[in-house]
Amino acid sequence: MTPSRRSAWAYGAAATAVGAVAASKIREAWSYAVSSDPASASDSLPLYLGAQAVNQGLDPTDEATMEVVYSAMDVNVTKALFSVLYPPSIHVMLQPLAELSYYGFLYYWRIVLLSVLVAGMAAAGTTGLSRARAPLGAAAAVLGAFVFFPLFIDVQLGLGQANVGIAGLFGLAMGAVARGWTTPAALLAVVGAGVKLVPAVLVWPLLWARRWRSLAVATVFGLIVAGLTLAHVPLGRVIDNLSS
Repeated sequence: MTPSRRSAWAYGAAATAVGAVAASKIREAWSYAVSSDPASASDSLPLYLGAQAVNQGLDPTDEATMEVVYSAMDVNVTKALFSVLYPPSIHVMLQPLAELSYYGFLYYWRIVLLSVLVAGMAAAGTTGLSRARAPLGAAAAVLGAFVFFPLFIDVQLGLGQANVGIAGLFGLAMGAVARGWTTPAALLAVVGAGVKLVPAVLVWPLLWARRWRSLAVATVFGLIVAGLTLAHVPLGRVIDNLSS
């Protein structure tokens, strides 16, 4: 066996071992989330109410509408929030889950958040590494996230807080840019901005690097998201929501 192959086997074995420990930490975080009382998952409530409002042809940017939708639900959420701080595009993107009950929505929303977080940390961990070392870097980054930030992940995942997914999107964008995949990174910026406006900052490095083709693809995708949003929410309400 050549030295390079021995090295690859060693990195692979190390990645498997670290990945196994990371998997146990992921299971612990998931167990904590699903054992949390759904009535305390207040952070996911505005997302569900907004998705329900759009599904019913109502305005997801109006707090009074959110309260009406909530009052019609057979559920009691502690410290119920009727926040309209999320852009209306997130409520449109959540339409595949809008037909579910709040408990069903929360279950799958947590899966989405955890999956994006793990994928994002893994992608970020491969930055600057060779193909042989990338699996170990990915596993170590995932393990590090769950070891050093357990409270953030457990609590935020239990609450259904979108910030868990936002962190994952940033990690995915980092990994994509490191591999020279600027178009996927630009698309991730659009998705992130549709969830919470902050990830739009990911577009800035692409502008600085003059990645015009990637930005053009992202612009088209952004226009599609905007068009779908405006099909459900009037432009004036969207502008008022973003400026408030």
